[in-house]
Amino acid sequence: MGRAWMWQLVAAAALVASGGGAWGQSGGGSAIAVDFQSVIHPVSVEILRHALEQAKQEQAPFVLIRLNTPGGLLEATREIIEAVSGSPVPVVTFVTPSGKRSGKD
Repeated sequence: MGRAWMWQLVAAAALVASGGGAWGQSGGGSAIAVDFQSVIHPVSVEILRHALEQAKQEQAPFVLIRLNTPGGLLEATREIIEAVSGSPVPVVTFVTPSGKRSGKD
């Protein structure tokens, strides 16, 4: 069961992002995607805030964060958590590549 639900979530997110399915039809626009491929820093925070604001203005069904990073600055990470927690738009985070995870053991 471990990976099956993850792939179902990814498939649903892709369907919504493409405008198909019930979520895509009831929402205003397409999902907004943000890629973090390097160390998390203050610019990362601004990129995410911009994406969240864009998603709100466009009535996107959700924001997708694709996370492939070794970590980064603690203060920037905290600001990202605050932005995601306060977002009126749902946020989905996909940690990649396979075998990676976020958080501690």
